[in-house]
Amino acid sequence: SEEILRTANLSYQNGEIDFFQYILSLENAYRIRLSYLETLYAYNQTVIAINQLMILEP
Repeated sequence: SEEILRTANLSYQNGEIDFFQYILSLENAYRIRLSYLETLYAYNQTVIAINQLMILEP
């Protein structure tokens, strides 16, 4: 996502893409970032659940 943002910013500043393409690139980058954060959250929730199970075992 960082590379998409960097490329979109440079391309827009240099006039290589129009505003609509720029916004689409930003949307794509932020969707990737959001997907990553959602996956990381799910992973952390799983780790927490496993740790709780390990603590509760006699």
